[in-house]
Amino acid sequence: MTKLPNFQMIGQFPEITSTAGLMKISGIYAILHRETGRIYIGSTVSLKSRIGCHRGELRHGKHDNSYLQNAWNKHSKIEGFIWVLLEICENEKQVLLTTEQACMWRVQTGKRKSHKGWTKLIL
Repeated sequence: MTKLPNFQMIGQFPEITSTAGLMKISGIYAILHRETGRIYIGSTVSLKSRIGCHRGELRHGKHDNSYLQNAWNKHSKIEGFIWVLLEICENEKQVLLTTEQACMWRVQTGKRKSHKGWTKLIL
């Protein structure tokens, strides 16, 4: 079992407050917008690298998800978002994609809009 750094729990999921110790951990993560409850879900072979990439793209206004980028620009930058670890899974592309899709299905509701993983989360 992978030893994880300490996390603050958000509901049943741990909030990623630091990427230290996440380099070799693959899994499914979410970027939750505090104000609207919208969520971006993604998968990666390295949580530390991917989260750093998202933050860099958002800070420089170059994220490929325009909805996430607009929310970042409009709503208090990093303070307006929570980074959450949804699931750790093995470092195999098909496993990651299948698990990511399952996580997306779990947060979807009947009346929601989705664009590239940016959907409304109802807790």
